[in-house]
Amino acid sequence: MEISVISFNVDCLSLNRQSEFSWENRKNNNKYFIDTVNNDIVCLQEACGENIEFFLANQTKMDFYKGVGIINSEGIKIYNPIFWNDSFKMIKKGRFYLEEITEKSETIWDSCELRCVSWVLLMDIRDKSRFIIVNTHLDSKGSVARKEASKMIAEFIKQLSDQEYCPVILCGDFNSRPWFPADENQLEYGELIWPGYLPTDDCYNLFRKEGFTDSYLFFYDVDNLDSNTYHDYNGDIFPKVGLRIDWQLVWDENTKNIEVRSYNLYKEVIVSDHYPVLCKYNINSTVA
Repeated sequence: MEISVISFNVDCLSLNRQSEFSWENRKNNNKYFIDTVNNDIVCLQEACGENIEFFLANQTKMDFYKGVGIINSEGIKIYNPIFWNDSFKMIKKGRFYLEEITEKSETIWDSCELRCVSWVLLMDIRDKSRFIIVNTHLDSKGSVARKEASKMIAEFIKQLSDQEYCPVILCGDFNSRPWFPADENQLEYGELIWPGYLPTDDCYNLFRKEGFTDSYLFFYDVDNLDSNTYHDYNGDIFPKVGLRIDWQLVWDENTKNIEVRSYNLYKEVIVSDHYPVLCKYNINSTVA
């Protein structure tokens, strides 16, 4: 069974942007994107109600799980929804906040906003293959929050995979770079990059050490600076700084039955400040 999975930060309504980048003025490009790509499964980040309604209205035979909403810095409730077409049946679903819970309090570390995770267990109705899709969006400011959230997510996925005995595809905007030069001088990249703009934490290697596979590395031997998934509405003009913050990671320690077939970024038209990440996977039948 081959499935196409899209991970895409849709940038909500872009209220803090120039009018040309507002959601209203990006709708046509997003409609074109939806119409021209294979979208078995779509994971959105920073999606508000209007974004979700638009995607549902423009994708035939799609169901979705919205997950839990959080209020962003603009006062808008946003979600990490997961969409799937009618080839799949949802078996289970869930969501949780990324926060530290103690006996006395709940904190979000150094995060600027509360963050969350959505997940679904899907079954392909054609061959009964089962797999889990997890969707998240880590904090844009807090390096401690990203690290601690990554630990939570990795542990959750391993436990869920053990319980359900099927592979997991983790999608999201992780706001962290997998790689950057050890001697990097961020001042050398030009006026679009200022000191401290580029993240330098190491939550990516936390996932790799836990056994997660990066879909990108199936087709590129090493990471490099020419791998941006974030471009701030500048497209190819944006400096090559290795800002590959949108990932699709695979956990398959139990069944060994998922294969990454392709990895691409959608660049035909500008749909957001991020490029959508498009991957294809082969998943063999899993015994429930």
